[in-house]
Amino acid sequence: GLRRCYRRVGDLLAYGRDVLPRSRLLTLNRYRLPVMLWRHRNDDALDELLKPLRKVIAKDSNGQLLATLRSWCEHDGQSQACADALGIHRNSLRYRMERIAELSGVDPLKLDGMLALYLGVQLLPQINPAI
Repeated sequence: GLRRCYRRVGDLLAYGRDVLPRSRLLTLNRYRLPVMLWRHRNDDALDELLKPLRKVIAKDSNGQLLATLRSWCEHDGQSQACADALGIHRNSLRYRMERIAELSGVDPLKLDGMLALYLGVQLLPQINPAI
């Protein structure tokens, strides 16, 4: 048990350093799933997971769509809370989400699409999202 806990905390630390370098406090409960994936970040299966997100980033020159997607994930897909956090109207949010769906080929309004994009976003560094 102690080895397993030590490994999980080590994975959390590595994840935090690479993905959330500005965060000073991380809890395993909050980041359990992305930390599990982080251990396998170089596997081919995760490469497939990141393909839709790469398509969005390639066409997102100012980072607006990625910021929108991060906010969407942080607000659990709650459109009004997400729009408020971004300081935009819900119609603007809807347009951006449609653009993300168009570019990625994944519908972020459906559970499987939201999960795929959420996991991809969780594996991106918040400072330099180049993947």
